[in-house]
Amino acid sequence: MREREYAPLVSEPFKDIAELDLFNEFVEPFKYNSFDHRKKLLNSFGHFLEEFKRLHISAEIWIDGSFATLAPDPSDIDVVFYFNPSEINALDAERKELFERLFMTRKFIKNNYKVEVFYGVRGNDLDYQQWQKTYGTCYDNITPKGIFRMYYN
Repeated sequence: MREREYAPLVSEPFKDIAELDLFNEFVEPFKYNSFDHRKKLLNSFGHFLEEFKRLHISAEIWIDGSFATLAPDPSDIDVVFYFNPSEINALDAERKELFERLFMTRKFIKNNYKVEVFYGVRGNDLDYQQWQKTYGTCYDNITPKGIFRMYYN
């Protein structure tokens, strides 16, 4: 049985935002309903992003799922990080360990940061198409469900 589907926050396939826009896009519209819950989720995501920044690598990040809809009480934030494999391969041992903790221990990350994290290869059309098809449309597989996109360089 499917969960209730809520309308997307944006109708275009992608909306490019900066980290500074996160509060205005995902919390502010809910100031009369579930503001505190969404703010708590966003704060947890902020902690996750701070850990990610310690890697000093570039990424394209897609934010989707129920957090990118009018759902008042999403359980987590679904994100896909797209990386350049050469940057991952060049990580020193300490940062490689951090990468593995952040992106290969999904249950740990979901429990600690309330983030459902996935990753793919940046610039890989097949990866993009897979995630856009899976997360970029409503249950009818036709109606666009906007994906928010950020870049770290």
